[in-house]
Amino acid sequence: IYLTQDLPMKYTYDLEFQRHLIASFIKDKKFLAEHISSIQSDYFTDELLRGICQVVKEHYDQEKELPPKPAILQEIKKYVAPGRKLTEYQEELSHILSLVDVKPSYYHSHILKFAKTQVLASSLRQSLLAIESGEDVDDAANTALQAARMVNDIKQDDVYDYHSTLRARALDYQSQRDNKSTNRIHTGFTSLD
Repeated sequence: IYLTQDLPMKYTYDLEFQRHLIASFIKDKKFLAEHISSIQSDYFTDELLRGICQVVKEHYDQEKELPPKPAILQEIKKYVAPGRKLTEYQEELSHILSLVDVKPSYYHSHILKFAKTQVLASSLRQSLLAIESGEDVDDAANTALQAARMVNDIKQDDVYDYHSTLRARALDYQSQRDNKSTNRIHTGFTSLD
């Protein structure tokens, strides 16, 4: 029985969804920062998208800013897959950049589910292929169990934005001072405390 060939696949996260996800990464620095560790380029089903995603992630990791189009075009040269042409990546990037102004809320709300789905689906495919090729069933089961654990570990990164919490912190400090309930070390300067 070849289960991988017999099962009909209805895939929620098609290529268009994946393009919108990458467009969200390129457009929204906060969104990228929150999900940089939970999204891997391997989650994308097309090698063009995998290459573009990898460039975006690497640029953000190094520069801590969104990658401009010229930077992506320059760096994508390293990721041209065998049998593919650089122009295919350039055309795909142009298509993705045309999606940048599309309202991203739907894609933002589904990113973690997408990542979890991709990890689990990949693991199940590997397990089924291992079983079909006659490998040890226990190894296939362990692969699936390990993926289940990885799914539980995928979560949004906590990004602390110092400036967005400034007002709340100031009000909290004032409240503590007014109530004399602060556990802070006094500097000796009343106005500074």
